[in-house]
Amino acid sequence: MKISNRSVNLIIISIYIITLLCGIGTFISNNTIELVRKILLLLLPFSINVSLIIDNRKTFEFSKYKPYIIFIILNISWYILSILLGINKSIYSIVGLFNFTNILVLLFLLTKVEIDNKARKKIINAFIYTALIVSLYGIIEYLFQIDLNTYSNYKYPGILGRISSTFYLPTLYDKYAVLLFSYVSYLSLKNDKLIYKILMLLLGINITLTFSRGGFICLLVTYLIFSIYSIMNKKYSNLLIPVIVFIISFLIPGYIYFFQSNLNYGYKKLHIPENLRIEFVEEIEEDDKLYGIDDDASLEYRRYYNSVGLEIIKEKPIIGIGLNNYSYIYNNQNVSNYIKDTSILIDNLPYMYPHSGYIQMASEIGVTGLLLFISYVVFIMYDSIKNRKSLKYYGILILIVFLLGNASESLVYNKQYMYIFVILYGILNNTQVLKKKKK
Repeated sequence: MKISNRSVNLIIISIYIITLLCGIGTFISNNTIELVRKILLLLLPFSINVSLIIDNRKTFEFSKYKPYIIFIILNISWYILSILLGINKSIYSIVGLFNFTNILVLLFLLTKVEIDNKARKKIINAFIYTALIVSLYGIIEYLFQIDLNTYSNYKYPGILGRISSTFYLPTLYDKYAVLLFSYVSYLSLKNDKLIYKILMLLLGINITLTFSRGGFICLLVTYLIFSIYSIMNKKYSNLLIPVIVFIISFLIPGYIYFFQSNLNYGYKKLHIPENLRIEFVEEIEEDDKLYGIDDDASLEYRRYYNSVGLEIIKEKPIIGIGLNNYSYIYNNQNVSNYIKDTSILIDNLPYMYPHSGYIQMASEIGVTGLLLFISYVVFIMYDSIKNRKSLKYYGILILIVFLLGNASESLVYNKQYMYIFVILYGILNNTQVLKKKKK
């Protein structure tokens, strides 16, 4: 399949607009602006799909892409079935169908278009430059205390707040930052460009400033892999990057308490005996109320929100409640009308969306629908590795980061993050990368 300059430019423009301007509540917010942002998040990916289809309208051969076509048809058919058999039919269901169809088709097209190295480099540079802008703004946001998220400030004495940069929440921004950080780390191992080193430092500091446990864990894992590969390749100067980031991190007010909270979380999960635990700070007593830094109320709320979704899955494992119908039960707080066991509900405590893409998706379209979608995403990576002679493993780390991120956040439902992931994942798994022809 071919790709025109028009399509390449649309992809680049979309990366800039989606990353920098489509975060809910970013910069300026009112009903009209938010409506425009929502429309752009649907129409920009759709315009890429339409452009790529126009590029190949006369030469497309269905037989060459049979597995992809089958996956797309199965997924879309299942979405329609879930809507027809779901608990509520509304415009949100249609929007959901449009959105997921966009995602499925865009992944396929970006994986299979014959893109040359020059065009590919332009697209990758768009990711690099937008990440640079976003991370610089994140630091400015923190230094000048611009719209910092202060919801969890009580947990970390001295903290000024958490950054979200051009994204809706710190827990979404950290997933984006980890996604780009992982890829830039890979690029830095292949090429010692200064911009990669600078971006790694900036993104690492930004992940720290989100005060997000998921981002922190992913950052540690990525640093570990990065450090091992750097040592194996005798690039010892690379080790300065994690050292500098952690030194700066511990200079950030409140970070020591956040670090201890993560240690305590790890101790509990790994059942480390108390006499072997390292404690940098003790519990804090403030206003006659004892705050245990290992007592994280947000975790308890997450378990409650997840329990609602898990009960839906338990009672409706095949077809779920219908695509995008979690919005319906959340807005109306009426899940008790659709499940038998209501004992999981807590009086006077509203439930929110589950903090898990897997639970939300399985709740809406059943376990079958979830498996169909995940299988399609994984198949794209498998097909890429099988059919490419070089650049085989670019997409693996990105996929791992995406799958891990969805365990603690519904990333697949956040259009801003999801379309950034889809474009990056599609380009990195492209099986038709062409070298520039020599004259």
